[in-house]
Amino acid sequence: MGWFPYLRGWGLLLLASASLRADPVEAQRRPFVENYAALAHAAYTDALTGVRHLQQLVARFAAAPDAQGLAACREAWTRARWPYLVTEVFRFYGGPIDDENGPEGLINSWPVDEAWLEHLLADRAAFPLIGPEVLRAANQKEGEKNVATGWHAAEFLLWGVDADAQGPGSRPLADFTSDGLAARRLEALVACCALLEMNLAQVTTAWEERADGTGYRHDFVNQKPEDALALAITGLFYLSGQEMAGERLSTAMETRDQEDEQSCFSDTTPQDFAANLEGLRMIWLGRHESRFAAENDVSGPGLRLISQALDTALTEEIDAHLKKAAELLAAVPSPFDQAIQAPDGSHARRMLEHFRQCLEELSTCFQTLSVRLEVHLRGGPSFAG
Repeated sequence: MGWFPYLRGWGLLLLASASLRADPVEAQRRPFVENYAALAHAAYTDALTGVRHLQQLVARFAAAPDAQGLAACREAWTRARWPYLVTEVFRFYGGPIDDENGPEGLINSWPVDEAWLEHLLADRAAFPLIGPEVLRAANQKEGEKNVATGWHAAEFLLWGVDADAQGPGSRPLADFTSDGLAARRLEALVACCALLEMNLAQVTTAWEERADGTGYRHDFVNQKPEDALALAITGLFYLSGQEMAGERLSTAMETRDQEDEQSCFSDTTPQDFAANLEGLRMIWLGRHESRFAAENDVSGPGLRLISQALDTALTEEIDAHLKKAAELLAAVPSPFDQAIQAPDGSHARRMLEHFRQCLEELSTCFQTLSVRLEVHLRGGPSFAG
């Protein structure tokens, strides 16, 4: 027999030993990055599908405005909004949604100065036609609240000012039929939805996997895995902390002003938070379930697999915070604008405070994970101690 069988057996033993010594965290990075890119494309495709459905109903309503059509448009806006909010986890690191050429400012700017937007519609001399390019040029010109495009301009057009303490705005059908600005409001609504579709299509295309090996997705997947991982965790860190806990919750709690509620016209702000949490879970678990097309479902390695291989205790802490945040959000009384105006010490106020603290702690956990992984987040605030 000679020495060959023994040498072969020794070689296999060495290979097995090397495999056992392989870094499980390192081994998971590339699969996670590839699945992250697939999640991004699927999530944006879902959002784009929802907006296209909204666009169809708005076109139908504009052609023949009636109460049933207005209700259908409001429902379609609400349904389409969820999948877009899920995609916000892909913000905050200079990706195709919010790099120097990104359309995020045209998609989700808020709050809206209702009087300014109504004045724009009334100014026929300066704006004889209301179309996508007119609204794009006017958006946030000479003021951040001068919002003429995106979800919240369309929301205001559909619901009007929320003057009801117990419900959303209730813009009358006459505003689209017999009012002096009726035709202009319809033009603006159609133009808003057209811009939403164009801008979301732009970002969705950036995350497509192209046969010619070009585009943002190709560049994202083929950079160093640790660099892509850093960007992914940056999105989680900023969305949970600075954005959800800070801009969208702390500001509204401090001012107690309905205008600081993100989706104030439709009273759908709780959905904003719930869908953002779903976006965090999507990256953590590696799974996306489409609301519009089953073929867009994605399942693969999530960030949790990497975290679990590195730090079981931290992983369980993030699991617990994600679960607790959803439970606390569900415990906040509706409507949201009344909850933020509730007196100190009330149940509503305590639930909001606990929810904010949970989000801050979650953000800190993601920051801790980045430190443990030795990846560098983009600069930003910390909620640590």
